[in-house]
Amino acid sequence: MNVPNWLLPNYWIFSLRRFLIQIPSISNAVILSAGAALALFTAAIPLQFSSFRITVMWALEAAALAWIAHRLDSTRARFSALAVCALVALRLIYIDSSIYSDPSAYSLLANARFATFLLSTAGFAAAAYWLRTTPLALPPYLAAHAALLSGLALEV
Repeated sequence: MNVPNWLLPNYWIFSLRRFLIQIPSISNAVILSAGAALALFTAAIPLQFSSFRITVMWALEAAALAWIAHRLDSTRARFSALAVCALVALRLIYIDSSIYSDPSAYSLLANARFATFLLSTAGFAAAAYWLRTTPLALPPYLAAHAALLSGLALEV
């Protein structure tokens, strides 16, 4: 049976709901399961997608983790969101900034590189918005501004 890569971590995430309802206090088993689901989901993105789509999906994952951290008021989820934000920032700097080497090979603002930087900016900004009640909102806030400015600077 050929199971898509994204299905296994989603199974772990949705099975956590049953544990959270049955157990009044969060146990170590639930935290371990949540960590396994997060690790599998983060690792499945590069396996399932390619090119700039990996960065965009990681940015969406960072925003989703920040929303989960906001809803659960969880410090661990906040740091997980920041870790995925760091993955996005590193990928933007080292891989996605050099998508196009020849300026005549792409159109201005309507290309994959600018879309990657723009969607990553949206992910950073959403993460900063949901983390705004803590000092941990500063790194994604600054990353959102840096990503948008560098995306625009690479286009000129």
